[in-house]
Amino acid sequence: MSKVETINEYIEKKEGVCGGREIIKGHRVPVWQISKAYNQGADWGELATRFETVSVLEIRKAIEYYEENKETIDRQIEENRFSNAVEKYDLPNVNFLNGTN
Repeated sequence: MSKVETINEYIEKKEGVCGGREIIKGHRVPVWQISKAYNQGADWGELATRFETVSVLEIRKAIEYYEENKETIDRQIEENRFSNAVEKYDLPNVNFLNGTN
């Protein structure tokens, strides 16, 4: 059974789910994804459409959590952006580049 850390009524971390990062409780939707869309200017209607499996209240709680934990979530957004670029463009692994692989 995977370890679950409850952050609050709406946010949790689950070992083995979305890299163990904060997700909407009961969903596989990471807080960083909602926060990224929010930072890119998505309005509430766009957020509700993009993340249709979660309620507007859950989206609001994710944004509140982001505002309270901006440094952590911004780091997750950046880490994911880099990971996607590595995969998309078939770039070498950063560990290979810095000699730690």
